[in-house]
Amino acid sequence: MALYLAIPGNSGINWTSFPWFAIVNYLKSWLSSCCDDHNPYPVYTVNKPQPQMTLYDGLVYLVGDPSDSVVSRVGAPASGDLHVGQTSYLNGQMISEVYVNIMRDYGVAATIYHELLHNKFRLSVDIHRTADGNFTSATAPYSLGGPSDADQALMCQALQERARQFQSGF
Repeated sequence: MALYLAIPGNSGINWTSFPWFAIVNYLKSWLSSCCDDHNPYPVYTVNKPQPQMTLYDGLVYLVGDPSDSVVSRVGAPASGDLHVGQTSYLNGQMISEVYVNIMRDYGVAATIYHELLHNKFRLSVDIHRTADGNFTSATAPYSLGGPSDADQALMCQALQERARQFQSGF
């Protein structure tokens, strides 16, 4: 699995304070340490559809705040009460997004991790009910220290799931 962090042209991201490298480093570390095989899971930044993306890959859009929402812009079912990110679907394709202007690097990375779980399970697993979860809790901010063992076990399962990703949000 590869994780694609998508930056739409009208992302609304405040680039003067965007901690890109820290976010990517957190995600690479957490994803590569969640399963016994310790495979390196690459994290890419993209600004256009990726024809090489497989059903095992994940795609999370990074946007400034809810007013820049890809989910809302394309008319997918949306949750209006979500302040850090959301995952939805449209025509059998998963759409995940994280609002980056309101959080620091750790919070952004943790929320990407959280939304990726929703995405890979195609919203069919209630990750919020994970016993002893940190990044699977229903609300941010998440505790420092990274994903819990329960979060990591759930992510290991999720990485094996197939989900079509919505690539028309650019």
